[in-house]
Amino acid sequence: MQPKGDSDLSCQTGQLLAKVFATIVNDEYNASIPVVAPRLFAMSEFTNKNRFSLSLRQPPAVEYLTMLSYAMGSAESRCTAFTVLTRSFIDTSQISVVLQAQGYPAPLIISLPYPATIANLTFSVSDVLNQWAASTAGYGGFIPPCALMFIMPDDAIAILGAMYADSRFNMASMTFFASALTSSSVWNTSAFGTAPFARVRFVTNFASPQSTTIPLSVRYRAALNSYLTTLNVSALPSQLTYTPMLATPTYPGLEGYMAVRWAAEILSRMPSITQTGFLDAVYSRNLFFMDGVTLGPMTTQCVEPNTLKMPCFCNFGSSTLEIGSFNLTNGVATSKTYDSVELAVGRQILPVSQCYLTSSNMRSPLLIGMWTEWNPTGTAAIIYAAFVTLIRQLSTVYNSGGQLPNNLISAVQMNSVMPYQAGESKLTYFNRMYATRRPIYIIGEEFTNVSAAVMNIAVSSTVVLEDDPFTTAGSFDRYTWALTNIFADMAHVMSNYIADTYGVTYGSRPPRVVVISDEAAVQQLAVKSLHTFQIEPETPSQRDLSFVTMLALVRDAAATAAAGQRTIFMVGSRNSTVFVIALMAVAMIPDAQDANSLFAKNFVVVIPASPEFMLSALLSVNATALRNVPILFTSAYMPFWEPGNAFQVRAATLLQTTSPVILSVSSLYIAIVMFDLFTTLVEAANVALPTATNIADAMYKLHSVTVGGMILGPVYDDVCSPHVIAQQAGVRTCQCYKLLQNFGVYDFRDWMQFTANHQINYQWSMGGCSVVYQPLIVPTKLNAALIAGCAAAGGVVLIASVFYLACCFGRRNNRFAPKDPNEPFAMVFTDIQSSTSLWARTPEAMSEGLDQHHNMLRDLVSRHSGYEVKTIGDCFMVAFKSASDATRFGLAIQTELFAAEWDPDIDDVYIALASEAYEEKMLSEDSKKRDERRKAEAGKVHQWDDPNNYPLYWNGIRVRVGMHWGMGSIKLDPVSQGYDYYGTLVNTAARVEGVGNGGQVLATHDFYVQLESEGMNLSHVDVKPLGPQPLRGLDQPVPLYQLCPMELRSREFAELRLDIEIDVDDTTTDTNTDSGTVSTVPYDDTPMAMMARLLKRQKNAGQMFDYLSRVAQFMETLLRTSPISYRKDTIKHYLKKWHVLARKPKDNREPPETTMAYDLAALVVRVGLAAEEAVQQASSSHGSTANRDATSDHSNVPRRRRSNPSPNFIRVKAFNDHDSGRPL
Repeated sequence: MQPKGDSDLSCQTGQLLAKVFATIVNDEYNASIPVVAPRLFAMSEFTNKNRFSLSLRQPPAVEYLTMLSYAMGSAESRCTAFTVLTRSFIDTSQISVVLQAQGYPAPLIISLPYPATIANLTFSVSDVLNQWAASTAGYGGFIPPCALMFIMPDDAIAILGAMYADSRFNMASMTFFASALTSSSVWNTSAFGTAPFARVRFVTNFASPQSTTIPLSVRYRAALNSYLTTLNVSALPSQLTYTPMLATPTYPGLEGYMAVRWAAEILSRMPSITQTGFLDAVYSRNLFFMDGVTLGPMTTQCVEPNTLKMPCFCNFGSSTLEIGSFNLTNGVATSKTYDSVELAVGRQILPVSQCYLTSSNMRSPLLIGMWTEWNPTGTAAIIYAAFVTLIRQLSTVYNSGGQLPNNLISAVQMNSVMPYQAGESKLTYFNRMYATRRPIYIIGEEFTNVSAAVMNIAVSSTVVLEDDPFTTAGSFDRYTWALTNIFADMAHVMSNYIADTYGVTYGSRPPRVVVISDEAAVQQLAVKSLHTFQIEPETPSQRDLSFVTMLALVRDAAATAAAGQRTIFMVGSRNSTVFVIALMAVAMIPDAQDANSLFAKNFVVVIPASPEFMLSALLSVNATALRNVPILFTSAYMPFWEPGNAFQVRAATLLQTTSPVILSVSSLYIAIVMFDLFTTLVEAANVALPTATNIADAMYKLHSVTVGGMILGPVYDDVCSPHVIAQQAGVRTCQCYKLLQNFGVYDFRDWMQFTANHQINYQWSMGGCSVVYQPLIVPTKLNAALIAGCAAAGGVVLIASVFYLACCFGRRNNRFAPKDPNEPFAMVFTDIQSSTSLWARTPEAMSEGLDQHHNMLRDLVSRHSGYEVKTIGDCFMVAFKSASDATRFGLAIQTELFAAEWDPDIDDVYIALASEAYEEKMLSEDSKKRDERRKAEAGKVHQWDDPNNYPLYWNGIRVRVGMHWGMGSIKLDPVSQGYDYYGTLVNTAARVEGVGNGGQVLATHDFYVQLESEGMNLSHVDVKPLGPQPLRGLDQPVPLYQLCPMELRSREFAELRLDIEIDVDDTTTDTNTDSGTVSTVPYDDTPMAMMARLLKRQKNAGQMFDYLSRVAQFMETLLRTSPISYRKDTIKHYLKKWHVLARKPKDNREPPETTMAYDLAALVVRVGLAAEEAVQQASSSHGSTANRDATSDHSNVPRRRRSNPSPNFIRVKAFNDHDSGRPL
């Protein structure tokens, strides 16, 4: 039958083109004269080696690659299920190959007849549509929503016109792609005009004929206008007047103009015109530049020298393929406007080294789908649009970086590409999306009971009360990760914070805690969390929290605060309006305006809410009225509202906005975090074509990922045992799909004022997949009879106590000591960095600091089930039965010492030492290397020289920690009843500690392997492999790992101290099985040789050696006048006072005089260095002490802490046991 719905005009076009096509099919490879701009409609291979054929187009056989690239990667289409419409003489088999290589189903191919004669143009449009609509089996039961059309314009117009009236097809969510010659017509229907072609896209090789910036297009339009003004239409052949002469610039017209211009330019440069000469002129020139457009390379042989790496044969002039659309006013093909995101898939430009497009040019699209179940309007719509835009911009930036050369990340808003159909369920929508669009990563509301492997990031716009009970895992549960705000988690964070902060500080008079809520269930969960941390709150029963009711509750709590008692006012709700009302009520308290009032000093508002819900308060409350009242909330995200935050800078750059309100929208940072998680996992998967399964496997192998300073996870996909399911265990390593398990506490005042003046350095990890509650322990009320019974038994207790003190007091507690020599254990060494310099420059601060250091470390040893073997000076040697306990001990050292209060002079010494070391390093380098270093470090500010950031990472005494795991020799001292340890295990641990820097925790590979085997949760630890490192005394390099608490992960450390021999300035230890713990000072030939070695790193080493050697000789001469026993005691006394280890001779044959000479030389060096540093310190500070103190005390950006923190300043929380859930 004759195609229906097309105009007579289109029919005439088809008849004319049929004749042309038949000729081209028969003769395209048989030309014997130069043919400029042939339109090779049917060529399906790249074997046209006919040098007479000079095409302006890319070969038709590659157009499908451009179509697929755009169809699969564009935000307006994103198709993976296709129908191919073709005339039977066109080979489209490669389309199936490419699609199936991407993991997509083969296309439905509908082949129309071969147009050998006019009669063969006839086909049944209804049969085509019926076949298209019925072929859903391979596409999940859904109609393929995209088509590639390699047919004549008449064919396409007839089919799409009929489809427009067919209710089986939803053309609004379909996209159709036409080959270049398919599009060469006027697209119109008599019944529907141009409406059926709104979603038609075509391939072109040429610049836009409407362009006002490309000189070629401008000249073409000028030539067309000139031609039309002189045209006599009546004089034209009838074949050229079957349509009114098009006055609109068109792609075919531009192609004809280019062909004439190109041929004319070649001919104008020929001295004589011949066919052979014309071709030689083309192929000898290779490249042509015509009014801003490049043609070529045109080559018939390998060019020498081939600096541009041009192909040896190429007769295709165009190097550009682009997707265009249709002008729905006149039905003529026109260019398409791309934003920066779509340009990557909408336009492909080949390099000079490539003749035509190939499948290797195609980057496989990885789809991030964004969708929402609700229809956002007003402000919500603006926010959601920014969310979508940001992810698309992130995709563009990432794609341009080339990290995935074979892939192209495509971000698509699924609601616009594939709208919900009437009555469609969420599950049906998901199945249709998977069958026809195939995303691998979806961000939006959760799809429950999914039936395919798609990463489903559930981002809820509401607050979930608590985790749902979990059951046996389904086939696809592992593909859904929750990024959901759960009130129970947030309440637990804030309750823990209250207990850590105010429960301890005000121990004798606990704070008053008031919990209000508009929901009983919310209030009950908050109370359960507070009970877990042994806080008994008040729970007003009001549920209708109007402003009047809220004001009354606030005033009642405010009265307690004004009386001098710390008062915590917790507001729990899943409705952001409640938070707004609460803050408005607080602002009504008159004393809120007075920073010195008791109310302002004692009243704290606590809101267990995420940033998404705090945004409403940000836009509604008076920031000035609340500037003196701490308003604390929790967030799993970094404080993106702070000026200069990396998240904020990134979002502002990509969205090109500086509006603080827009940049305060938390969904923007969800977009960044989720995109970074995707790219991190795609890179970790390390496969050519990542799938959702690859991404999930990568995550479950890592368990947790840190992106932008935010910890996601840990997650686990192992199936839980029936016992664990029955217990609904919150702490588990199975079936845990929750990404948000790590939170910080922040002060809302910073967000309201867009400042960072109230930072709270507090991080909390759940330690499990859901919160674990503990009951409130109520003190027992003893009756009189029970008290009397206890009193009668008191005598027995007293006798037992006396017996214990007499027999057992003073003996070691060996409960946690490793005792079995056949069992491996952990050995840990700690040491204070630069203790010599600290003693020399600030002896008073160091004296107090050393006592504080010892007390804190002994407390941590006990708390973490460690066994203190011994101390040598400021070095601790500690044994542990498990690597996990040793790790917690090492990390807790860093967080506890950082959180403690220290004399500020200690930090002054460390800063001065860092500055001096840097200057010395620069001076010791040759000028070229020094210039290179300065250039590389231009603009960089070191932490020790940054008054803003130094207090965030450093405070007080710095301790380095070294850890090793293995077998060791164990001995029990019969006198002290204490255990001591010897062997390679101890030597290695001491060496590891010795190469570290203060504040650094180092572990060997053996230790780290044991740590992993124990299953310790390392999501809260920043682990950095340092590779094999040479350690003195060991035969082979030892692989080391750096472990850092997540809250201190940004610390900058110097390089490992591999070039430093451990001497009197670094009093770590070494052991052997004969003599126990001894000094690690190498055995030099003479005391003077040892002295020279100890001084070799000093700037004026020669002068100091000359001076101190004379002092040593003088002291030795002086002491010789006394008995040897007196000399031994005197030297021993000063060695201990100056923290110098006494020499342990290699054997008993060394004379005592020699041993004392070595000890005296070491002592003289220690005292001499201290005296030198004291002189330098006095010299550098002379005349500037007053200014320094004034600056330090009154600066707005202090370098360090100088006094006890205010009640609102919270230390870094002590390291937590994330495996057992118990506080450490």
